Amino acid sequence: MIQKSFIKCLQLFKIKVMMKKCLFFVFLIIALTGCSSYSEMLSADSNMKKVELDMTKEQVIAIMGSNYQRVGSFRLEDSTYVEMLGFKRNYNETYVMRFENGILTEWNKEVIPEYPAPVNTNTVSK
Repeated sequence: MIQKSFIKCLQLFKIKVMMKKCLFFVFLIIALTGCSSYSEMLSADSNMKKVELDMTKEQVIAIMGSNYQRVGSFRLEDSTYVEMLGFKRNYNETYVMRFENGILTEWNKEVIPEYPAPVNTNTVSK
């Protein structure tokens, strides 16, 4: 009887240890994933030094990485195909690249303000 209860306690202890190990690995994976995307965003600044106008879309992606979003595309009246790709630098900054027929013609850095503009609360209503 004592031996059976001891075995059950030992089994419960092993299960708890296994669960703690699993939780540790889950948190470790989450932490490492966050670090890798943060380093990708910071490398966007250093990679921008390598980007030049008149590069092809493929050359820019090779430099900046494949973690981008298509932020716009349209066709001009003269049948020029325009595509814009956004490469995130951090949570509120994005490098936007404009390609015309697959060639880089323009780029800029867009910054979304961290705080919204203040609202004027001193307005007089009639």
